[in-house]
Amino acid sequence: MVWASENRYPKKALWNIRLEHFSPLFRIGGVSFVSLRKGEAANQLGETGWNVLEWMDECNDLLDTAALIEQLDLVISVDTAVAHLAGALGKPVWMLNCFESEWRWMLNREDSPWYPTIKIFRQRKPGDWDEVVARVASALKIRCKDGWQNKSSWQGQFFSS
Repeated sequence: MVWASENRYPKKALWNIRLEHFSPLFRIGGVSFVSLRKGEAANQLGETGWNVLEWMDECNDLLDTAALIEQLDLVISVDTAVAHLAGALGKPVWMLNCFESEWRWMLNREDSPWYPTIKIFRQRKPGDWDEVVARVASALKIRCKDGWQNKSSWQGQFFSS
């Protein structure tokens, strides 16, 4: 999972979520979380006490990150290079997107022509990440209940065109 991008541009701050907002996800049983975040925002992990696997210090480039992503069932991310990389790899991606979205994610849709395995969870109101995380948690509970073994069925449910 990735909760924040680098803040190189002022608009990027709108895309970021404080990690503590993800607490509903961490209350779901049967899920292991892997941080795909490097940099300053990765320090938020220490503030939570949550059990999150961290291997990003061993990832020196996008090829290393891609190898890590390939081992995951699902990537949950804000709009970052990791979300694009996972989408390009054909991995299921649930992307949490701000209300003031970029052109590439279009409007009024939860999928993307660029990445057929992405599901977009967009803010319905500016700044309201709690509602977005609640929808992600609900979808994750369903996936955990149904199990990860039958991926073709849940990918079809979320990623059909």
